[in-house]
Amino acid sequence: LRADNRDAKFLPNTTNTTAPMSIGVSLSQLISESPQPLLTGIPELDKALNHGLQARSIYEVYGPPGIGKTRFGLQLTESTAEHAKVLWIETFKPMPSTGQLGGSRELHKVRVTNFSQLFFLISALRDTYQLILVDGMSQLVCDHLYTLQKRSKPNVWNLHDLKCKHLIQLFTAMTKYIHQHGTTLVLLNDCMNTAFCSELDQETFDVVDDHTNFYVTSAPKRRSI
Repeated sequence: LRADNRDAKFLPNTTNTTAPMSIGVSLSQLISESPQPLLTGIPELDKALNHGLQARSIYEVYGPPGIGKTRFGLQLTESTAEHAKVLWIETFKPMPSTGQLGGSRELHKVRVTNFSQLFFLISALRDTYQLILVDGMSQLVCDHLYTLQKRSKPNVWNLHDLKCKHLIQLFTAMTKYIHQHGTTLVLLNDCMNTAFCSELDQETFDVVDDHTNFYVTSAPKRRSI
């Protein structure tokens, strides 16, 4: 999933609204040459994604526990450029011990335990990272919705609206950061929490035929995972 630029018009846990929030990305940043795509290490997937994961983009990789999402994320950290900085955001399980990245690359780790912490972390980031991975954001979203439901007992439609509004605010902060720093951001999730599809049309999916369980959806001028 590649997130689009959006404005947010709400404050968490309130019914008040504010003026539209600009993501504040200058035109020079948008038209500057993007860094080289980040190779996944899976040739067929890289080909389907136009030579790899693009900079200034957000991707969601989702599937049941044990399918290899964390291993895929670790593989991405090894594909970063020399002198690059990588940020791994843990949620409910620690990042597997892998030692140090090769060359002069830096691997930073931080743990967040709720949705608000993730939002404020992304909003406060100032260092430039080539790659940011969030391992387990879907569980943060589920816990956040459960807390909202206990606090105010909204009906199911109001809860869905709250989820969408809060995700818009989080993705606005993510989009601002990745465009300012040329970053690739990858979400490793147990379920798809960032999009909704009422039914799955198998004809819209291209199968990556290398036995890695990846599917790639096609759209004009872009591909998404």
